Amino acid sequence: MNKPGRNDPCPCGSRRKYKKCHGASNVIEISPTRYNSELELLHSGLIAFAFNEYEYELEEISQKFPQLSLLDDEERMESYMVGLTAWIILYEPIHDNQTIFDIYYKKQQKKIKHEKVRRTFAAWSGAVPSIYVILSKTEEKATLQDVRTKDMYNISVREESDFEVGSMAIGILIPFVQEHEFLLTMLEVFDVNEGIIDMAEALNDEEFVEDFPDILAKALTMEINTIELEWENPLYEMVANLFARHMREKATDEGIIKAGMLIWKIFTEKANPSFKKLGTYAAALEYVVQSSLSEGTFQSQSELAKEYDTTSGTVSKNVRKIIETLDEELEEIIDELIGDEVFPEEVGDLYDKIDGDYSDVDEGIIGNNHVTMEKTMRDIQKAVEKQDFDSEEEMRQFLNELLTNQEISSPVSTLPRDIAQDKLYEAQQAKGAKRKKLVKEALEIYPNSPDAYALMAKDAKTVNEQYQLYHQAVIAGEEDLGKEFFRENKGHFWLMTETRPYMRAKADFATIQYNLGEKSSAITHYEELLELNPNDNQGIRYQLLPVYLEEEKYEEAKELLYQYDGDNTANFLFNNVLLHYLIDGLTSKTKSLLKKAMKQNPYVKAYLTGKKPVPKRTYNSIGIGDEKEAIVYVQEHLHIWKEALPLLSVLEKS
Repeated sequence: MNKPGRNDPCPCGSRRKYKKCHGASNVIEISPTRYNSELELLHSGLIAFAFNEYEYELEEISQKFPQLSLLDDEERMESYMVGLTAWIILYEPIHDNQTIFDIYYKKQQKKIKHEKVRRTFAAWSGAVPSIYVILSKTEEKATLQDVRTKDMYNISVREESDFEVGSMAIGILIPFVQEHEFLLTMLEVFDVNEGIIDMAEALNDEEFVEDFPDILAKALTMEINTIELEWENPLYEMVANLFARHMREKATDEGIIKAGMLIWKIFTEKANPSFKKLGTYAAALEYVVQSSLSEGTFQSQSELAKEYDTTSGTVSKNVRKIIETLDEELEEIIDELIGDEVFPEEVGDLYDKIDGDYSDVDEGIIGNNHVTMEKTMRDIQKAVEKQDFDSEEEMRQFLNELLTNQEISSPVSTLPRDIAQDKLYEAQQAKGAKRKKLVKEALEIYPNSPDAYALMAKDAKTVNEQYQLYHQAVIAGEEDLGKEFFRENKGHFWLMTETRPYMRAKADFATIQYNLGEKSSAITHYEELLELNPNDNQGIRYQLLPVYLEEEKYEEAKELLYQYDGDNTANFLFNNVLLHYLIDGLTSKTKSLLKKAMKQNPYVKAYLTGKKPVPKRTYNSIGIGDEKEAIVYVQEHLHIWKEALPLLSVLEKS
């Protein structure tokens, strides 16, 4: 009897095809290890692609999710940035509503040999982050349970993994064949914590994805959230805890909550208040904090009274008591905390300051994130330079190990520039005497350090001194890099971390020249920066375009708009309207462009036409199309629009 073909009916009479019945046992299955080796290459390739092609976008998006409670904890901040990066790669649109993963998948899908690998790889886009309990661990495998879904997962155990059974982890599990892996890395939290489990179980998949940056920060800080304050009266502590619980239920930033507890601590020490109901003062404290420190709208006293089960009259009376009792202390706290939208991790630092011990306060979230990111990129670059790879795949695997193991450390360097720059990285996060000492030491080691002069410029007391120091920073950068370096690397600056101190100094020098009326020289510096780095990681085009309009350099403005065609920021869209108006007047084209700009950011209209007052505050981050972007645009361009009153009139009527 001849052996049936794979698609012939099975001789057993089942009416199924032979390959689906008794012939199934003859099918040769490829080992999962082979599939997973291909998937691991795709994993490392995705990471390398993200950092090589979208470093600027990763950094820009990460700045939209600052976590105030992590500022003083370098290790937790690094963990947060790694987890946030994985989330950005998978979920945040970069171009044309596509994520970095979407773009990379399209590049790779036709190169994938096995359909099983392609399907598994494609499924990564549907991965949902979660929190896991580590149930068991062997030398090769670990078993995790999702605290939300109760699903079980097996992951490979790397030699360097030091997580313990019983601890918790957070991250994005992506499917492999017969197992899972964490995108980028698994982030260990700490021993099982009911607060984290409750937080996770309350969210569905969509909410967990959307709120992941905040969830990640809370998971990393939940064990250190308690403020170590001693209360003279147990009732005072109960008010503080009631206030904190209500604020956390509203997803208020921990920095604001801690500031409120500090306000309450100082008030109780000065006023020694007496009361029977906790809510009467907890509501008043929340009103003071919301109205002083929170962005946007805040709850009324009557709304808070209802929430805390008290009367609006009592809340109003206690609000006045807090404000009148604290007086200068409250004003000082607000000035320190909201001046740069920065809140200290340790309340004690600011508490000591109110008492007269002026401790250092962090410069800002953006500065700290920028230093962490730049140091990491420099260390990766140096680590890669020391290797001798035989292939691009080998380089990608090495890069993946560096990132996923979170063991990126600066290779030991005896180069004066590197030693000095490490001191300057530290100086950027210091203030006062400590910063001066570090800058001085850096200059003694390496005189051509642009960041040293730039830091001194930021601390200078006069504009003239700032001007001279920024000028010296630019000169130092040119001496540091050398003419040959400029010739060889023009067009690729910023990708090399050693260029960044010079690039920052040059941009700052151009800005101070502009402010002093030296617009022609400022334009030259801005243009040179774009020649050195056409990718414009610094956003120089947004500073240059309005100067072109002011100086009536309309052809240059046209070229700049063309060079960055597709830029949908308020800066470019509304300035394009201005440009067409200044050249051609109120044409149908001008009106059409105005309509397009307003569609992209409708908030601009109210601020440009005066229906809303323009706030004087600054923002650490803005989003395309949001109200903050509108405010910043009008702050910087209202003087140009006032020269185009007919256009403003059209805008007001539209």
